[in-house]
Amino acid sequence: MLTESIDTVDPEIEALWGVLNPGREWRNVNLSPRFDATAATAADMWAARTGDEVDGVMAVDIVGVRRLLELTGPVILDSGEEISAETVERDLLVDQYRRYGADNPTRRDRLGQVARAALEAINTRAVSASELLDAIRDLGAGRHLLMWSPHPTQQDAWTALGTDGAVPADALMLSVMSRGGNKLDPYLEMNCVVTSRTDGRFRHLTVEVTTDNHVPPDLPAYVAGPYPGTDLLAGEYKGLLALTIPGAAGNITVSGDRPAAMGTDGASNLAATEIRLKPGESLTTRFDFDITRDQRHLVVLPSARIPATTWTHGQVSFTDETTNRIDLETTG
Repeated sequence: MLTESIDTVDPEIEALWGVLNPGREWRNVNLSPRFDATAATAADMWAARTGDEVDGVMAVDIVGVRRLLELTGPVILDSGEEISAETVERDLLVDQYRRYGADNPTRRDRLGQVARAALEAINTRAVSASELLDAIRDLGAGRHLLMWSPHPTQQDAWTALGTDGAVPADALMLSVMSRGGNKLDPYLEMNCVVTSRTDGRFRHLTVEVTTDNHVPPDLPAYVAGPYPGTDLLAGEYKGLLALTIPGAAGNITVSGDRPAAMGTDGASNLAATEIRLKPGESLTTRFDFDITRDQRHLVVLPSARIPATTWTHGQVSFTDETTNRIDLETTG
């Protein structure tokens, strides 16, 4: 998972996450939601490892692959297996671990085969151009498909399609990143409650994030853990909970012993703390910050999680599968 260390990591990402080696450890290259910065780092890491320059970086998740397979129909892997839009999500989230076990090279190679087969089918089958364009836009809006290019003209095209992964300065975005060496993210339920009150020229905002660990008892050891050498129990989740906060915010605090990371991240701020939950446990983490009273709304960006995170402000609730807007002038 390691590559030759590079010295071109975005300085703000280095300041926030340098201890986790985002310019050397492939699993940590996407710690920031700013895809333009993390993709550039990935390109440099690839060049350092292989000597080859890349023309672009694409990030696609299981939701993205499923949507592409809806357009192309099923694909056949090198092994002869058929993967379809109806089967791919369960296959990649659950069944592959039961079939191949732990760090099996066949399983890791197969992940690449699934993605490659879906993309090759887009290029070789009769797919409606308008449906493909709509799918790319929808996936970009949900942050399930992100693209970056070092070539300005191409990058402008990704920006126009909404697949550049940009993070606006007035955005909230929740991220949770596993640090336990297991595969428990699909069993975490995330709920965010936003409250605000005004005081003179300022709004005081609180985001309370409740995390519930609903891990079932019958998972294979590679999914449930514990990872060798850790102090975790089977089914125990350990991770970093990070909230992207508007760039103009001040007086930022996060509950817990001490922040895992806090500082500027592009046009935004970021605060993160470590969380741990045994099977069946629930944990509430509180983020507080101030913004000026003339900022009347906030944008909530998709987390691209499976399952999606639920957000509530006053009487309004929504899931973060798409971008949403919180009106701070309403009761919250």
